[in-house]
Amino acid sequence: MDCVSGNVNINGSSKIAYVSQQAWIQNATLKNNIVFGNKVEKQKYDKIIKSCALGPDLAMLPGGDNTEIGEKGINLSGGQKQRVSVARACYSDADIVLMDDPLSAVDSHVAKHMFEKVLSNDKGFLREKTRLLITNNLSFLPFVDSVVVVKDGRISETGTYEQLMANKGDFSDFIQEFSTEHKESNGPMLLNRQESVISEKMGRSLSIEKDAETEKTKLIETEKTETGKVKFSIYMRYFKALTWLWLVIVVIGMVGMQLASVGSNVWLAVWSNDKPINGTQDTDQRNMRLGVYGLLGAAQAFLVMFAAYGMARGTVIASRSLHNSLLDRILRSPMSFFDTTPQGRIVNLFNEN
Repeated sequence: MDCVSGNVNINGSSKIAYVSQQAWIQNATLKNNIVFGNKVEKQKYDKIIKSCALGPDLAMLPGGDNTEIGEKGINLSGGQKQRVSVARACYSDADIVLMDDPLSAVDSHVAKHMFEKVLSNDKGFLREKTRLLITNNLSFLPFVDSVVVVKDGRISETGTYEQLMANKGDFSDFIQEFSTEHKESNGPMLLNRQESVISEKMGRSLSIEKDAETEKTKLIETEKTETGKVKFSIYMRYFKALTWLWLVIVVIGMVGMQLASVGSNVWLAVWSNDKPINGTQDTDQRNMRLGVYGLLGAAQAFLVMFAAYGMARGTVIASRSLHNSLLDRILRSPMSFFDTTPQGRIVNLFNEN
């Protein structure tokens, strides 16, 4: 929706929390996803866990709230991830909380519980905060302070639930149509249901043994780095990526450069040991000595550039070969690899390793 007219003014010191329709999960433990770097206050934390109906879920996870859930939350359902996002917004203690239809990802019983314990004016954890809730669940509308009706991308009506019903406009017609099609067999909606309903609805017959070992709660394994002497097989792998042609060129260049360097020193030593005849030195012999020495120096310079070019060209080829091999293996990895491997680690494989 684009803003056609008007503006929104927010106090600069106000904190804003946002719960997106698609839950965002950080690559960390469930507790760290909720506290989000803030100081852990146990009483507040436990109250939020209860308000967001996460207690039964923590009981089912092998490590409780210390279980790693990964970047995409592969071991959580959509509703569980959404409740974690709502819990994060509650724990942030923000002055304004924007929620983009977070209750659509959970079942009706849990949605009612969360509305009562998180959003309602009576018992809600956020009752003293400004709450903006986007929802298509009409059963919650009688309990909100103000309703903004959006039709065809524009705001068509605003007011309390009673006012909009009295206006007999589009909202009233829609509510009556909805009520006719979706009559509840159990009478009016009751928000003050017992906590046990959640356990009965969400409880699963899973026998999970809770292990005290921290390692079993980890989803993301620590990256291993080898230290010490480099194995010969690693060198051979790199030489293979370098290709034998460029390896031979580099070796010939380096060996030839050293031979030219040693040869020029030996030639200079031999030249300096020549004895002059009658106090003079034969001009032809001197020119020959000088020419050979110059050729050895030029050969040394050429072989240095030859080896440097071979090294530069070969390392580029080796880098490209290793990069393509790594990329091929990454692309052929199973989806579980991407679910359990942080994206930053994958990027580091290409730009550092």
